[in-house]
Amino acid sequence: VDDRDVAEKLWGDRVSYAYPMKSFLDAGVKLILGSDAPVAPLDPWHTIEMATARTADGRPAWHPEEALTRSQAIKASSRTTIDVGQPADLIFVGPDGVIPFIEL
Repeated sequence: VDDRDVAEKLWGDRVSYAYPMKSFLDAGVKLILGSDAPVAPLDPWHTIEMATARTADGRPAWHPEEALTRSQAIKASSRTTIDVGQPADLIFVGPDGVIPFIEL
């Protein structure tokens, strides 16, 4: 979503089906989120925010019908299972973890 202006300028009508994350999930595709660094920050929380809010600059959400829920975005940002021998960074997300980023 960080490159929405460039996409709208260069892709024309094709931009209507850019970043169809919700449609992919609905079709049963295993969705994995990540950064498009250096175009977008190398920050998983930013990625989760973009997947749920689909805006970061006060403008209306870009194709809001493709927004993910917070749970869907976090799951799509997780790479492994929590098992012995698997790499992991664990965090505890308290009650504020369910407040939409845009409201924080």
